[in-house]
Amino acid sequence: MHPVLDYKPQQSKVPVLSCGHSSFAWRPLLDSLAAYYGSQQAITVLTEQLDIAAPLQRLLAEHGYDVLPIHKAADTSMMCQLITMAESHIIMVSRASYDRLNLLLRQYHQPLCIVLMDESWTPDWCWRFGSHQFYCLQDI
Repeated sequence: MHPVLDYKPQQSKVPVLSCGHSSFAWRPLLDSLAAYYGSQQAITVLTEQLDIAAPLQRLLAEHGYDVLPIHKAADTSMMCQLITMAESHIIMVSRASYDRLNLLLRQYHQPLCIVLMDESWTPDWCWRFGSHQFYCLQDI
């Protein structure tokens, strides 16, 4: 389990920023993760959906996070380099980008916190990547 011990999921009926929603229910979790890693935390956004990417990046920036958007044309080694240079430990991923996430996690061996924005529960495939911690809607 991830060592963010102070964070406790809240029962929230607030919609999550996904599929065009404008609220930011992920903030308590992201704040806890950022506090654990210390200093200004860069959050990597990995999504193919432009209707989600731009509002999410804007919202994260408004809440004081540095945002590292990863363009869909970036290859896996470039994604690894960008994440390492930005010292990003948190990646927010939409379902449309799971194939790219799979490739990234096979090459990136430092522990990451992966926020699966479109999942209610942790998918079974996440267990293949034991060095990374996955969060989904049940965690907000």
